[in-house]
Amino acid sequence: MAYLMNKYSTYLLILLITSLNALPYYCSEPGVPSSFSNSTRVPAPVNLPSTAQLLTVSAVIRHGARTPYEPSYCWKGYLDSDAAKWDCDTSMVMSITPTASSTYSRESNLLFKKVYDGLTPPLTNELQGTCHVGQLISTGVTQETINGEALRRAYVGDDDSVNLFPSSGSNLGPGGPVSGRVVFRGDDQQRTLMSGQILVEALFPTTESSSGVENVLVDWHTADYDADPIYPNSKVCPRLKELQDAAVSTPEFQAFNNSAEAQELEKVMLDDLGGADWRHILDCQMTSICTGRPLPSVLDDFVEDDDESMFSRIYSHASDQLGKVYTLNSNAYAKLAMAPVLSDILTSTLLPSLSATKRDDLDTLLHVTSGHDTTVMPLLAALGVWDGKWAPYASLVVMETYYIPNNDDFKSNRGFRIVYNGDVLTDKMEGCEGAGEICDLQVLVDYLSEFATNDRDCELKGPEVKPEGSKEGMQISTSGWLIILFFTTAASTVITAFFVSGRIGGDKGGNFLKLEDGDGTEGGGRNGHMRNYASNDDDDV
Repeated sequence: MAYLMNKYSTYLLILLITSLNALPYYCSEPGVPSSFSNSTRVPAPVNLPSTAQLLTVSAVIRHGARTPYEPSYCWKGYLDSDAAKWDCDTSMVMSITPTASSTYSRESNLLFKKVYDGLTPPLTNELQGTCHVGQLISTGVTQETINGEALRRAYVGDDDSVNLFPSSGSNLGPGGPVSGRVVFRGDDQQRTLMSGQILVEALFPTTESSSGVENVLVDWHTADYDADPIYPNSKVCPRLKELQDAAVSTPEFQAFNNSAEAQELEKVMLDDLGGADWRHILDCQMTSICTGRPLPSVLDDFVEDDDESMFSRIYSHASDQLGKVYTLNSNAYAKLAMAPVLSDILTSTLLPSLSATKRDDLDTLLHVTSGHDTTVMPLLAALGVWDGKWAPYASLVVMETYYIPNNDDFKSNRGFRIVYNGDVLTDKMEGCEGAGEICDLQVLVDYLSEFATNDRDCELKGPEVKPEGSKEGMQISTSGWLIILFFTTAASTVITAFFVSGRIGGDKGGNFLKLEDGDGTEGGGRNGHMRNYASNDDDDV
């Protein structure tokens, strides 16, 4: 009996410990934390002035939970483990929409489902199953459905002070109150397209009976992936690389990156994880733990966020590396990177709100952008309201504008509110300290007008170079050039040898971290890596 009692007690203890081991906040598991629900994502404003009327809403989301995008960068042995095989039950369906001038005029009800099962063993997809890299998974579908329901709960209704659209007829059908008043934007990646569209379906449920038509055609605005500034993209803005280098050269970053903690974690990355790199370790950690997949023993110690586990320490250090680039030097990197995204919001909703007294004065009432963590984080950093923590799956930022007449607290008669994952951040804005939940809209417009433009200065500046032959210019003799060439060649040989010896199988980057743009996929290419800090020039983690 005592044996049975001890065995039973041990079992209960195991169950208790297991139940206490919550998933990281990053996972955005519905119900874990409890704040990830449609009732808390966009809280109703508190102490809203009695004369206030909501004018516009701009929403920026991160896609939902997904598969890994660079599995070959994970820890040694990952590709041979059960964690590396992914099968998906989400897919996208395509249809042909001929233009008015097209010679293709046949009407068809065919829909084409994209299924990643076209390879026969021993040939496999990169994730060894029916998922492709970076694909939205079923949990991500649930997360973005919750986001859409949260937006509907907040902005569809009959309270004119806080609702954009009436409760009756608010679908995407032609001629309705929503038609022509919304803009949907995202980059050309499956997880962002699907996340945004799932959100929109939950926000505006549209059926044949509700819309009056069999199929409703909705414009989804996107761009060539490599040309899109929806994430920090030095392909289209080379100066971002210079600002990154300036940030990592600061004494603050160098002290952080060469600290005793950094050296200890680096040793774990090399010795215990086989040379996993800082940029991609988060991808591997989070896609594993958020889906209950096995972790290496050294990382299998997470209990709760911000604990002293090795899992949390590595996650925190990798987060801080990127966060410092966004925020050092007065957020210069983040402002330049997000200038086009914020310019779209400024011109579509914020500036028009300054001259509107009612929603009928406006063309666009709702602007939705579906992007990445590296959309959400630098955007918040550019606004000066980011807390430095990595944006979880399905993160949601909303910016509201209000008409507030006859109120001395709002000189422009307009106000704004910023909400991020259920937390109101308005009073963290420069010029809004102590303003409460709603601040004068002119403050935000003036702040953004300093840098939010599509015509940003992306030219490389470089060090100032004196004209050749000037007295102040640098003159080097022929023998000097030969010496430089000798040492450059020698250094190149040493670096090449170190690079080759540091690789871990195939063409994997091994111990080297990405500093330059890659091949256009998340995490960039698999060459040209340098260790010691994480790049921020990719679109996602």
